[in-house]
Amino acid sequence: MIEKDTIKLLRECDAGIKMGVASIDEVIDHVKSDRLEKYLKSCKDEHNKLL
Repeated sequence: MIEKDTIKLLRECDAGIKMGVASIDEVIDHVKSDRLEKYLKSCKDEHNKLL
């Protein structure tokens, strides 16, 4: 059986991933570097795979 602390930790991790995706969404339209934009999109894709 999964312990209550484990469930709480997984929920916190999920919330952190969602915050990461939201943060990337906030800045990506303001990025001027194509290289950075590509990297941010890649990171966002990786974060979304975890959700």
